[in-house]
Amino acid sequence: MARLAAHAQRAALAAFGQPARLTIDGQAFDLRAIFVAAHELVEIMGDAPVSTTRPVLSVLASSLPVQPAEGDEAEVAGRRYRIVDVRPDGLGMVKLILQEA
Repeated sequence: MARLAAHAQRAALAAFGQPARLTIDGQAFDLRAIFVAAHELVEIMGDAPVSTTRPVLSVLASSLPVQPAEGDEAEVAGRRYRIVDVRPDGLGMVKLILQEA
């Protein structure tokens, strides 16, 4: 199962990945990652839902020299983001939940 997951992840990165730069503890690292800025509905204090985006950067855990943390930064396609959550998927990928800086 792990071998199949690794093969699928590499294929996805080859097809959909783009260059990204992570700055972790002040050190910059270039890697390939899948960037998605999906729309989601957020309900604020019981009012009508508001449409917003939740940018996510998916990276191979093995491509990370150190584990990113909340507050570290990412740059994709010339836009800078702050990492607000780090979510390993248990299969070798890490989803970095981003917020525009």
